[in-house]
Amino acid sequence: RNAPIILTPYCTYSNLELLCSSLISRMKLPFLIFILIPQESELRRINDARKGELEYISANNNLDITKAQKMAEIETSKFQNMISSLGAENIAKIATSGHDNQVSKWAILDYKGSLYN
Repeated sequence: RNAPIILTPYCTYSNLELLCSSLISRMKLPFLIFILIPQESELRRINDARKGELEYISANNNLDITKAQKMAEIETSKFQNMISSLGAENIAKIATSGHDNQVSKWAILDYKGSLYN
């Protein structure tokens, strides 16, 4: 006896398995041969490709996030090291040096008027 072959253009793989198992039990067949249509296998291939692409994009995004966090940590520690090496007094002198320089120039010229900014 030949086992029946089922062609299903609109069934999913899991529905086809369920149908085959019920036919096997009803017909008392030792096995049932079924053929998946090309669209079903193509759909599965596309889904697998999409899943792989999403995993790749997710892993790539996680790497970019980790890289950005580490670069931010490096820049923060670099800035803290520069500030601590300069010291508070030197930073204050650098911040006021332009104004102090202008005042000393006017003092050398013995200017007695008022300064406008």
